[in-house]
Amino acid sequence: NSISGLNDPIDVSFNARRDLYITDKAENAIKIYDQKLGWKKSIKADFIRKPSGIIVVDPADTWHYYKEGFIVFINKEGTELVKMSLDNSLLKSLDVAGVAGRNVKLEYLTADYYSQILVTDSLNSTIHKFDRDLNYVTSFGRYGADDYEFIKPTGIDIWRRFGQIFVTEETGGQYYWTGIDIKDLKVRTTASNCRVSYRLTEPAIMNMALFEKKRLVRTVQSNVTLLRYQNQFTFPWPAQAEKKEGKGYTLKISATATYSSRKVFRKVIEKKL
Repeated sequence: NSISGLNDPIDVSFNARRDLYITDKAENAIKIYDQKLGWKKSIKADFIRKPSGIIVVDPADTWHYYKEGFIVFINKEGTELVKMSLDNSLLKSLDVAGVAGRNVKLEYLTADYYSQILVTDSLNSTIHKFDRDLNYVTSFGRYGADDYEFIKPTGIDIWRRFGQIFVTEETGGQYYWTGIDIKDLKVRTTASNCRVSYRLTEPAIMNMALFEKKRLVRTVQSNVTLLRYQNQFTFPWPAQAEKKEGKGYTLKISATATYSSRKVFRKVIEKKL
């Protein structure tokens, strides 16, 4: 079968029923066809302006944690992200240059198991990550041919079940496991307790423990799954630690992504107190 009636098609995505969504940049529209490529309808609205990359998040899809439905597409010549409901209502639009702090050229995008949105930026040779509400989470990569670098990346997809990410670029392609980072770690101690705050770049399985040299003093977290990005915890000092006001103690924090990469990669931070 073939499809006619497209003026400048850019990208496609499917829902769980295998309906096909196609962005038509020239017509400022998203066109929908059934699984046999029969035309269903066109979505046109004032907020759809030269759409390109698109991803449909379907609540009927097995590998979407939140079981919510929406559409995200790249808009306005690769500078804006738009989140739209499945009944075509505008939920949010985001000027990505504004949050990234630099000009961008967004190419294509995908959604992971947690409905996080990953977008390629060919101008900066970077992948930008947003949460499911299009709040900025982090960026990854720069121009180059070494590890953690890209040469004008365009296509991107993820196997949502296991967290494997595939990226195409000017010179070929790259394959990644989903990783994680712990940022903005702050630890505040008093005579009686310890307060820890940090930001995650991915839902994580967390472990946190207090050591005196190599001796385990207290387990604060043990294989706790956290879905929040910003986290804060307070725990009391052990009785023997109170007398020493925390001197000579080390807080060890480790995070792993919830995907298959947890068996291989781990982010570990040690903070002397």
